[in-house]
Amino acid sequence: DAEGRVVDWVFIEANARARETMGDDYALAVGQCASEFYGDTGPGPDLLAASGRAIDGTADTGLHQVRHGARRLEVSLFALDETTIVAASTDVTERECEAERLAAMNDELVVAQQELRVRAETDRLTQLPNRSAILDAAEGEFMRAGVTMAPLSVALFDVDFFKKVNDNYGHDAGDQV
Repeated sequence: DAEGRVVDWVFIEANARARETMGDDYALAVGQCASEFYGDTGPGPDLLAASGRAIDGTADTGLHQVRHGARRLEVSLFALDETTIVAASTDVTERECEAERLAAMNDELVVAQQELRVRAETDRLTQLPNRSAILDAAEGEFMRAGVTMAPLSVALFDVDFFKKVNDNYGHDAGDQV
């Protein structure tokens, strides 16, 4: 325009991979202005603004994240001269979908690990912490008491000859006790 800004650009050519990514849109795009092809949606407006920055030398060197229909693209723009821009794009749709799938699987794994930890530290019958969990907690309390110099008390209970309860009254009765 009169102020030297890029106001539109025309699709001239694309390599085989770009044509594959664009699919049926490729034939429609060649020779057409981006504003006509994309309208006010899609990557057009963002790439148009970035094109202007590439021409005037103020473009960042980072990748532009754009969508082309259902495809996700990373696009870099390179100004060859004052009127020519080359766009290099990479279709990252599958990579991003795989990353999303792996993140969801990781979340499921974290939940499963938490459930396993609870199971490993809990007595199935009483739903109380088991011996291992109690020893871990006691170790932590001993260390805390040592650091803070706070008094620490420990109480242990043991039912002598509990086997006799199970033998005389059955395991169900022992479980109730």
